Amino acid sequence: MDDKRKTVLSQHHDLDFEADRLDLLAAADPDAVAPGRARQILERELRGLIDRLRAHFRYEEAGGYMAGVGVEKPHLAAEILRLREGHDELRDEMARLEEASFEDGPIAGFRQEIRAFLGRIRHHEQAENEVLERFITEEYGR
Repeated sequence: MDDKRKTVLSQHHDLDFEADRLDLLAAADPDAVAPGRARQILERELRGLIDRLRAHFRYEEAGGYMAGVGVEKPHLAAEILRLREGHDELRDEMARLEEASFEDGPIAGFRQEIRAFLGRIRHHEQAENEVLERFITEEYGR
């Protein structure tokens, strides 16, 4: 479990870095680049983050930490289930954002949607980190 925990925490760190980069881009002045270019940059970065999130969720669900923690610490099973359900909700939101990225709407609204999504991702990943840390504390006393 320790290797899986390290892998998940490392992935969370990498995802957090990518989310910060996208957040900075979403907060930036769109007039700093050629018209339409800001949206293209946001779309590209968003798609990259979404691809990584999908792979990350698959890892966590299929052999990552989720099954092991729920079995080894049954009192955490309800939280693990809630986090798995959170993956489904986030996947739905990712699909909606991907569709929105192809629409020709005001960039300000798209930027706000991205930033709100990033907040939900951060909240979810933090909740996962807390469950993992509780598991490690209970399991290894550290």
